[in-house]
Amino acid sequence: MKQMKQKYKQGDYEYYNRKRNWEIIKTLIYFAVSFSLLVAGYVATKSKANLLTIVAVLGLLPASKSCVSMIMYIRYHGCSEENYLQLKDMLENFLHAYGLVFTSYKKTYEVAGCIVKNGYIYGYLTNHQEMHDDLEEHISGIVKRNGYQATVGMYTKAEDFVNRCKQLEDKKTENEENDRKLMELLHQISL
Repeated sequence: MKQMKQKYKQGDYEYYNRKRNWEIIKTLIYFAVSFSLLVAGYVATKSKANLLTIVAVLGLLPASKSCVSMIMYIRYHGCSEENYLQLKDMLENFLHAYGLVFTSYKKTYEVAGCIVKNGYIYGYLTNHQEMHDDLEEHISGIVKRNGYQATVGMYTKAEDFVNRCKQLEDKKTENEENDRKLMELLHQISL
């Protein structure tokens, strides 16, 4: 019996690596199609002035857009295996996401793990540790502009993040729908 291909969604541990690989393959295919059309047009007419050249040049537009996306996914790493193993047991008890990349007005931040519960958004920041207040303000502002209320906390030490999660773990979930909307918002504003 064939195994079904598992579909990863944003926030899953493997999502970022799979998405990066897909963006690389997609970009290579787009450029290959454009260049093959250019070569085919030149071979057929012995001139660059033909209809296939125009189609090839227009094909470079989506190829270039895909290339920008590919570069963004290559630059960042999502959640490392070390961080995943460190956080996995704790985050499974929450509405959670791994490997979110947020871009504020000042910097781009990689958040290895993030939880949402009862209007609290907590994350474990793995880069730019001295500027976690900027990311907290950025996410708080976006949450507020979208009509939600949430307390945002970004932790630069895994132990602090895990301890804060343990404090929330025993509390009953008050508004699961609001938590889901907050997590959807985090997915929308991350890479």
